[in-house]
Amino acid sequence: MGEEKITQDLNELVNNSVCQCSLVNYENQLLKVFCCQYKVNRGYMGMYDYMLICKDKAPKIDVPKSESERLKGVWTKNGNTWTECKETGEITFNKPDDS
Repeated sequence: MGEEKITQDLNELVNNSVCQCSLVNYENQLLKVFCCQYKVNRGYMGMYDYMLICKDKAPKIDVPKSESERLKGVWTKNGNTWTECKETGEITFNKPDDS
């Protein structure tokens, strides 16, 4: 699969709000590109989209403060905004301004 074809396929999937995680076969690394987390990591999907689209999310976990601050730095760098519940610490991503 060429990178251009993968990019085209991923853009189409994200624009159509489709979760592709069920297609991931970890023995075939070419299919890994359709996983929602991979799309976020490569910049094809934002965290807000991931929050709404992905059906294969990991369970909620407690994150140490240092890791929380590191993640917030990465999210901010990538243009994500979020709200954090003061009681539970749960983070909810906000809709991007550009959509």
